[in-house]
Amino acid sequence: PEPEPEPEPDPEPGAGPEPEPELQAPGAPSLERLRALRWATLGYQYQWTTRTYSVDPAHVTTMPSRLSSLCAALAGATGHPMEPQAAIVNYYHPKSTMGGHVDDAELDLSLPLVSLSLGLSAVFLCGGRTRDVGPTAIWLRSGDAVIATGPARLCYHGVPRIMAGTSPGFLTDAESYWRLLTAPGSE
Repeated sequence: PEPEPEPEPDPEPGAGPEPEPELQAPGAPSLERLRALRWATLGYQYQWTTRTYSVDPAHVTTMPSRLSSLCAALAGATGHPMEPQAAIVNYYHPKSTMGGHVDDAELDLSLPLVSLSLGLSAVFLCGGRTRDVGPTAIWLRSGDAVIATGPARLCYHGVPRIMAGTSPGFLTDAESYWRLLTAPGSE
């Protein structure tokens, strides 16, 4: 008798039917995978389970030069020059939230945090050094930046609400987004 054929492997979680080919830029990840993505790290890699950054050269990726230059210029404009070493890129959909937390795992806590908002508008809450301090709500739109320095560097902050339908038109489809990420000079 003939051997039974091997069963098909289970699809990856979140994998579904691929979108129509004309909706994808050449070489772009599938739209389904982009939609499932929630965060990525650049530069020093953040280890979520241990809340530490890995500085092992085998785990460090290149910071995109335009992102690094922009963050350095923004921090420098506040009187806090720095050379960015890591970025955590959070991807939010309209039902996303980020609970209140303090970013205290960086290697040098005297350096500022630079947060750039691209895409959907959001409510950003900034509190105090303890959870006892009530937060201030700040409306962030695509293109806004928040630079936390000094005592604000170690304050609790979070994102309780993302606003659907507020993304600039050029960021609303994956192909435009992919072109932006892969444009010359974005390495």
